[in-house]
Amino acid sequence: MFHLWSISVEEQFYLFAPWAVKKLDRRSLSGFGIALIVSANVWLLFLGKAQAPDGAIWCNSFVQFENFAAGILLCLMLHGITPRIRAWQRPALLAAWALCWLYASLGFHTHSGVDAVTSSLSLIGGYGLVALGSCFLLIAFLGLDKKLLPSWAIYLGRISYGLYVFHVPALHFIDRVFNHFPASWSVAMLFKGATAMGFTILLASLSYRYFETPFLKIKRQHEVIVSRPV
Repeated sequence: MFHLWSISVEEQFYLFAPWAVKKLDRRSLSGFGIALIVSANVWLLFLGKAQAPDGAIWCNSFVQFENFAAGILLCLMLHGITPRIRAWQRPALLAAWALCWLYASLGFHTHSGVDAVTSSLSLIGGYGLVALGSCFLLIAFLGLDKKLLPSWAIYLGRISYGLYVFHVPALHFIDRVFNHFPASWSVAMLFKGATAMGFTILLASLSYRYFETPFLKIKRQHEVIVSRPV
């Protein structure tokens, strides 16, 4: 379950982020987001000069906080209002997202898994493009009518947390089940991949139905109680 490292990063962020949102005004909150971005880039500068391995950079909490900060600043810019996005603008935003991530990977070798040392400037540029591309991706789907999306895609989005949690265990399990197939047999490899995907969706669906849904009901009940006038 090594892939769940990102949950610890989220929990670290939630230790102080709710306090900041509650106590700070818009200007101070903007400064908070900018400070997180500056901190992330200082760390990238240091990690680049220290020739840190890719995994140590990618899993660094302060580095990942740049993406959280980008989300905070984006929310402040939108003022809680869903922007009106024209039909042609959504593909353009998706193209901008793809170009940012593609250049971050191919141009700056961001989280490429390559053992070669990446310079500080490449790290700063690459991770900056990742954060920017994430903003483009989010904006591209804001206010999109769910009728335009297939129901299966909406359902996969609903159980996406389970897909994230269970995909690695499912891959390892299916790999052990089918380990007697030769790796060169492309049909077997495709069947193994499809089976692992189906098993992941099954586990995520069961988790959402029997584990996550009860907690979501408790959350909704709590929100109703808190929203009642005193």
